[in-house]
Amino acid sequence: MHKVINKYFGVLLLLSIVSCSYLNEGFDTLESFEERRNTYETVATNIRQYRDNLKCSRSSCELKIEDINIDKESQSNFFGIRIVSSKPLVIEFNATESIYAYIWYAETEDSVKYIYSYPQVIANELTLRKLDKHWFFVKRDWN
Repeated sequence: MHKVINKYFGVLLLLSIVSCSYLNEGFDTLESFEERRNTYETVATNIRQYRDNLKCSRSSCELKIEDINIDKESQSNFFGIRIVSSKPLVIEFNATESIYAYIWYAETEDSVKYIYSYPQVIANELTLRKLDKHWFFVKRDWN
């Protein structure tokens, strides 16, 4: 009986640790956005200008973050930056090493529609919270 109780206690302890980590990653991501909003805006502007200079059409332009000249100081504020879509422009910012919490930039209403049609959103793997007109807090949940 003790072994069974210890086994379940261990599982509950592990789940509570993971849950706390999951919540902290969300808070850290939101805090990063509040503190470094100008850096987020600058990176989004740089990506938008790069795309516009390439004259990307809806179907012919895949942007890679490595090709865009974003200064090292701005990049150092993020664990990762990924372009989800170039037209409509959707950018994913990972402020921490988290695989659960992100900030997404949506350039236009088409970008917002694109986000809401994203298969993971429909499958409820991603939950979205609109922060303002262009910015979303995205939480990944595979449970």
